[in-house]
Amino acid sequence: MDNSASSGSSSFLSSIHHDSEQFCKCGVQCKMMVSQTVKNPGRRFLGCGNYNGSSSHCDFFYWYDPPATKHCTKVFSGLTAKNENLMAELKSLKETMLVLQQKLEIEKADKNELALKVEAYRKKSVNLKIMICVILIPVLANLLDMY
Repeated sequence: MDNSASSGSSSFLSSIHHDSEQFCKCGVQCKMMVSQTVKNPGRRFLGCGNYNGSSSHCDFFYWYDPPATKHCTKVFSGLTAKNENLMAELKSLKETMLVLQQKLEIEKADKNELALKVEAYRKKSVNLKIMICVILIPVLANLLDMY
């Protein structure tokens, strides 16, 4: 793999310095991008500043980083696969968390409803105790007067 621009711009490439601004054939400042390919995973390159996935850009291309060793490529591929697995697991965990949060909200609502019912039964219980006392006191008083 060589550091070459497309269309044979070798005279332009000889003037490229990694720390300076570079311009593509459109005259626009180049974009630093990262390769996501199996052959060049994570390898940075300069491309047309107009590139956004559409066809309205020039074919300027320059590898910014040197080629990775086979070992680095293998490690990067392994890390990429592990990252994809972790991202899938994270997505699954977020979905589970959302379901659990919804269930928790339902449980909280049920708890509040039950707390209101318990309070209502306590008030009824107190009222019943008062009514029993109001009824029984005179009855007991009459019974005591009889003896």
